[in-house]
Amino acid sequence: MKTIGIIAEYNPFHQGHAHHLEVIKKHYPDAVCIVVMAGAFVQRGGPAFLSKFDRATMAVQGGANLVIELPTLFATAHAQLFAEGGVRLLEALGVKTLSFGSEVADKELLQKVASIAGQDQVQASCRRLLNEGQAYGAALRQAIGESLPGAQAVLASPNALLGLEYIKAIQTYAPTMDILPVERHSDHHASELASHLPSGTALREAIYENGAANLRPYFPNKVFNLLKEALTKGASLNPDRYQDMVLAQARRLRPEELKRLQDFTEGLEYKWTKGAQAPSWQEGREIIKSKRYTYARLDRMAAYSLLGIGKDLILKAQDKGPRYGRILAFDQKGRSWLSQHTSTLPLINKWAPFYKEADAFTKESLRLDALASDLQSFCFLYKEARSGGQDYRQSPRFIKS
Repeated sequence: MKTIGIIAEYNPFHQGHAHHLEVIKKHYPDAVCIVVMAGAFVQRGGPAFLSKFDRATMAVQGGANLVIELPTLFATAHAQLFAEGGVRLLEALGVKTLSFGSEVADKELLQKVASIAGQDQVQASCRRLLNEGQAYGAALRQAIGESLPGAQAVLASPNALLGLEYIKAIQTYAPTMDILPVERHSDHHASELASHLPSGTALREAIYENGAANLRPYFPNKVFNLLKEALTKGASLNPDRYQDMVLAQARRLRPEELKRLQDFTEGLEYKWTKGAQAPSWQEGREIIKSKRYTYARLDRMAAYSLLGIGKDLILKAQDKGPRYGRILAFDQKGRSWLSQHTSTLPLINKWAPFYKEADAFTKESLRLDALASDLQSFCFLYKEARSGGQDYRQSPRFIKS
């Protein structure tokens, strides 16, 4: 049975994601589509708009067969570690093909650029540019462009750049895994509803401003109904609550405590402490931001400050990779695959029994997943949706077709 993997956030799941799955099923109608999905927090930093169980349910309703959580240590990491975590988890599951959306769907070109990106000369140029104050993405684009001038189409495309990180991870950790790029026509982080396949960013902004009543065309029908249900219950992110929590934590932590956290380098902990005195985190972030420290990086650092993710823990994650896969949702096809397949990593149905037997690193990773869920629900819109402990109580959701 052919398995095709996707690494995603689905924040939230929309027509663009459904289109990706439809393209896969058009070419491989019998394939099992397995999604490794970020949990309560996402890669750009901060909580997802909806809970991981709600988003996983939407994904299965939208065409996925099985959704497994990418542990928080990887889901909140920079693009390279995010990609490595997803690829290593898919490899452990026995997935043979990774599919991803990309503005550039030329498989050979993507693989060529990814190979060049890993060369010593390019990495040396990238480090030089980083030392000159550039952000990682910009430094990598310039370093690759110097070695391969024809790569501009790839380098100018945010989804294609993430695709390069997937391919680099495959070359290192899963050399027999194939890729299936699917052409994407929307900007992943565009803030306006400019097309029939808008970005998750645009949809979230539209919901914050006007609710979801006029957004039905942008979601599959079943998914839209689930979205309305979550919004009615207030089980969706209130970003103001999260911003206030970040500001409170920034004021609480001392510079020596910040310095131990991931990405806090070059004395930034002192600038962070200064930004914490602003009346809002939005204003504080403006004080801290620089050419090298982009908004996305600062947002990840804010997440690290709340979750307590230190440099030592990231080093262990890079070395060990994901140590488990938590099952979030599946349909009958996914259930059949689970019953017939043996993974090289444990797949979790129940949190507590697995935690009890886990080693120290795995326990810390699980603890972070649970903490991320608790912090996310604390920032939901209605008090009734803010209960903690969901990771201990929730079981995988079986979705009947």
